[in-house]
Amino acid sequence: MASKTSASLGVLVFLNVSWVLALALLITSIILFAKVQRLTNDVQLRQNDLDAAVRADERDDRFEELKSLARNQGVIRYLDTKLQDLSAQVGGSRRDDPAALVEKIKAESPEGTALLPLLTSRNSEIENLKGKLAAAESAREAANADLLASVERVKTLEEEHRKTIASLNAEIDSYKDGTNTYRQSMESTRVDMNNRVSTIRSDSEATISGLESQARDLEQQLLIANDQLRRLKQEQAGQNLRGAAEEALVDGRIVGVNSAGRQAYIGLGRKDRLVLGMTFEVYNDASTIVPDEKGDYPKGKGTVEIIRIDENSSVARIIRSSPGSTISNGDVIANAIYDPKKVYTFTVYGNFDTNNDDVFTPQEIQDIRGLIESWNGKLADDITGDTDFLVLGTRPVLPPQPKPDDPVELIQRWVQLSQQATKYDELFDKAVRAGIPILNQNRLYTLTGVGGRR
Repeated sequence: MASKTSASLGVLVFLNVSWVLALALLITSIILFAKVQRLTNDVQLRQNDLDAAVRADERDDRFEELKSLARNQGVIRYLDTKLQDLSAQVGGSRRDDPAALVEKIKAESPEGTALLPLLTSRNSEIENLKGKLAAAESAREAANADLLASVERVKTLEEEHRKTIASLNAEIDSYKDGTNTYRQSMESTRVDMNNRVSTIRSDSEATISGLESQARDLEQQLLIANDQLRRLKQEQAGQNLRGAAEEALVDGRIVGVNSAGRQAYIGLGRKDRLVLGMTFEVYNDASTIVPDEKGDYPKGKGTVEIIRIDENSSVARIIRSSPGSTISNGDVIANAIYDPKKVYTFTVYGNFDTNNDDVFTPQEIQDIRGLIESWNGKLADDITGDTDFLVLGTRPVLPPQPKPDDPVELIQRWVQLSQQATKYDELFDKAVRAGIPILNQNRLYTLTGVGGRR
């Protein structure tokens, strides 16, 4: 009996506990549901706020860029701040909305012109008005000065000729009218003269440019003619019996050719002071290295460039060959800068065009000097007893001589160019008197093979 009572009591306890647990679970579920409902409502409200700020179809790359620009701010706050700054800058009030800003801009620009171009145009108009105001003020001051002078004259005349004051006043009025007429006439004349000066200046600049080009050509022709004259004088003086000109001397020979590999073998090596990258013009024999009537040397049958140097020989690649001509054994090579037995000394001066842009500048002389030094040639600033060659570019072109009241910089530039032109002429005269060969850029490039490489 006791056992059954205990079992019944256990069942009641289990039922009571189960009921309590079920009640607790129900209450917990109700609380959680209420929280979920509240959170869902909050999420919906926030989603509505977000959609109001930026719709889902507007969250593109531009929105991402705005988020990046906003950094620690929200995009809306960032845009609102920038709008307030823009409103303050444009309209003077941070509370203007975009529509108000647009209306203010339209009020200033009824034709729909953008704000910045409008401001630029207004500033330009202001500057023009300032200039006109200054001119008007200057004219007013000049008129006041004329008027004061006239008043002083009138006072003197009034004291000396009181009885003729009426006629003098009439004459003064007539003088004022004549002054105004004269001023208008002078203004019209000034405008006309300014237009004529502009036209003359444009025509002069075009003429000067053409004359400068002709001067360069004439200087080059003069250089060639003087060189020919020098050679003729030497021949007449019996100097034609001496050896060939230094610039035309043969420096070596081709001792082998690899036509398939476009390579040539030269009988000069390290002991002969060859330099990698040095180029030579290739001729059939020494008799073909003869200048024409203009003093220009002919191009060789080809051009080779040293690519490997041994003790007694070297390998060169063929970088140019004339159509119908073949580089072969026994051909001679020449380079005006190089001589296997001695080092030549060069004086270089003038304007050069090493980049082939048809503009001769004093800066490009460094390319010529660098070429000579890289091939073991010596450089001298002036002609001395050791000078072997004078390399001349074009003569510096002198602009018209400036007037004493011209800017100091213009006068200094003219003096500098004048000194350079004088030195150019002095170097040429020294070389002619001393019988030193004169090479222009074209001859130097031809006799060193640089022309073929270019």
